[in-house]
Amino acid sequence: MRALIISLNFNPGHVSHMVASYKQCEELGYESVYYVNPAFIPFLPKDSRAVSATDGKRLKTDLAIFLFPSQKNLPLIWKLKRQGGEGGVYLPRASGSDEGVSRSRLL
Repeated sequence: MRALIISLNFNPGHVSHMVASYKQCEELGYESVYYVNPAFIPFLPKDSRAVSATDGKRLKTDLAIFLFPSQKNLPLIWKLKRQGGEGGVYLPRASGSDEGVSRSRLL
C-alpha cells in the first residue's frame, strides 16, 4: 500500500512534520512517498522517495495525507478522486487550538 505525504505550499519549517508523517506511515506498513512542491526536495532525507508536484506523474495511492492548508490542494484532491481515491487525511497546521485531524473521503 502506498501513502502520499503531500505539501504543495513551500515552507522549510514544514519539513520536520513531513518527515514524521513519512516515518509513521512506513512503520504502519505503507510505502511512503513525498509529493511536494519541488523546493522541498533538497531538504528531504536523501534515502526517501520523493516526487515533485510539477512532474505531472500519475499518482496511485491508498492514502493521501495533506499537510498544511492551501487552496493549491483542491485540484489535487479532485485528481486523486478521479483516479479512484477513497480516503484522505488532512492535518491542519498547529495553531494552539484543539483542532483535531480531519479524516474524510476525498471530495
